Parts: sequence; structure tokens; C-alpha cells
Amino acid sequence: MNKRNQLISLLNKAAKSKTLLDLSPGDQIIDLVYIDDVYGAFQLSLSEIQKINSGEIENYSVINNK
Repeated sequence: MNKRNQLISLLNKAAKSKTLLDLSPGDQIIDLVYIDDVYGAFQLSLSEIQKINSGEIENYSVINNK
């Protein structure tokens, strides 16, 4: 069992003890990516690795373009 203080656990504890939970204002930005897109990126990177000349380095990102 995961013993870390994750959000759901913290919310449950706060509700049971009837105490306030100090949270951020919620301004964080997250970028969710479908697992199929991650899998496709790994496939692409494997094919690109075979094409790269030795010493040549390229960077790629897997992001949600919304």
C-alpha cells in the first residue's frame, strides 16, 4: 500500500478530522498525453536512432497540442 500523502488521502483525512487542507490556488498547468501517443513516440524514436549519425543529437517532445 502506498503510504505517501497523496491528494485523495489528504482530502479523506481532512474530511474525517473536519480540518482545512491548505492547498495552492490551482494555477498549475498539466499536459496530459494519451498512452498511444507515448507508444508512437517511442516507436518513432527507435527508428530515428537508427538514422542518426554518430555524434549527432536531436531532441523531441511528446506534448498535447491543445
